[in-house]
Amino acid sequence: MSVAEALLPALLDRFPDMALIDAGAVRWHGFTFRGPLALPVRF
Repeated sequence: MSVAEALLPALLDRFPDMALIDAGAVRWHGFTFRGPLALPVRF
């Protein structure tokens, strides 16, 4: 089980109203291990 598989469901259960502030502003980085540089959310 990966960290994301364990952590994301727990995080979303804990903060059900969490949402991206501006999905269009999320900048992605990397090629092999691609992910967001920052992920601003509101609770």
